[in-house]
Amino acid sequence: MSGRIVKKIQFVRLAQYTNQGGGNTKAGTGAIVGQSGSLARRVSMRSIIPPIPPQPKEEVEECLEKIVIGGEFSTQAELEPLRGCTKINGSLTIKNFTTTTIDFTVFDCLKEITGDFNISNNVSLTTMSGFTALETVGGIFSIKYNGSLTTMSGFTALETVGGGFYIDSNKSLPTISGFTALETVGGGFLINDNESLTTMSGFTALETVGGGFYISSNKSLPTISGFTVLKTVGVYFSINDNESLTTMSGFTVLKTVGNGFSIKYNKSLPTISGFTVLETVGGFFSINDNESLTTMSGFTALKTVGVYFSINDNESLTTISEFTALETVGGNLPANSTDSRFGIVDNESLTTISGFTAFKTVNIFYVGRNDLLTTVPANFNTDSITTVILFRIEVH
Repeated sequence: MSGRIVKKIQFVRLAQYTNQGGGNTKAGTGAIVGQSGSLARRVSMRSIIPPIPPQPKEEVEECLEKIVIGGEFSTQAELEPLRGCTKINGSLTIKNFTTTTIDFTVFDCLKEITGDFNISNNVSLTTMSGFTALETVGGIFSIKYNGSLTTMSGFTALETVGGGFYIDSNKSLPTISGFTALETVGGGFLINDNESLTTMSGFTALETVGGGFYISSNKSLPTISGFTVLKTVGVYFSINDNESLTTMSGFTVLKTVGNGFSIKYNKSLPTISGFTVLETVGGFFSINDNESLTTMSGFTALKTVGVYFSINDNESLTTISEFTALETVGGNLPANSTDSRFGIVDNESLTTISGFTAFKTVNIFYVGRNDLLTTVPANFNTDSITTVILFRIEVH
């Protein structure tokens, strides 16, 4: 062992600057330290442990609170001062733009509009997207009279509209989607006169419509679905004049309609079903003038219709069944009112009426001009049904 120095070597990797014995050691270096202090030396360890490459910073755009005053805007330059706003006091109206596009990223941070939301009369606008943070509109929500609009997306966070909700008269719009978080509309709900509309989806969270509910005059629309949690419509429920409509589903939990209920002038609709928990219609109940309608079922919970009940002028309808809980028509009118009536009239292919086993009160009762009708419920007689003005039934 003479003449040789035996050394014990220790490798140390330090994770951060430390101060030991008054000296600094930097991360990424090591020390080779001998037993003998006279042999201590510092060497680089970069060849032993490669450096960790720098990681790119994730850019997160924060939406800082910015409240602005609303107004009417017709150019992109007018919109730019609103960029990054989180709340608009008043209404936002985007109207009479002449361009094919609008940079809606101005509103990427927008969560609330206290007044109305209105995008209308933008004749060249083809695409509308964004508003993905918008949760609340205090007044009316309206997209209408945008004749070139072919693409509409966004609105995935919108939960509440205090006034009416209108998508109306956008003649080139083929699809309505999104609105999957919308729960409450305080006023009316209207999807009307969008003549190129072929697909409508979403609205799977909508529970309450305070005013009327209308899907009407969309001449290319073949299917209505969704609305699976809609419970209450405050005024009218109307699915009318959709001439290509062949399938209608949903509405499985709708319980109350405050005024009228109508499904009419849908000339391609072959079947009406569902509405199995609907209990009360405060005004009229009308299924009329659906020329391809052959089958109708459901309505097993309907107890009361406030003014009149009519199933008329459905030329292909062969059978009417269900309505087993219906007791009274006209309960919201004076006893001698001629507006309280029950009518099943002018259904030229109708052969059979069944159900209606609980029905007992109406002022005018008329089942007639159904040329092929041979079978009616046993209780369709004056002993079972109380009328004030007229009871008439025609069976062939």
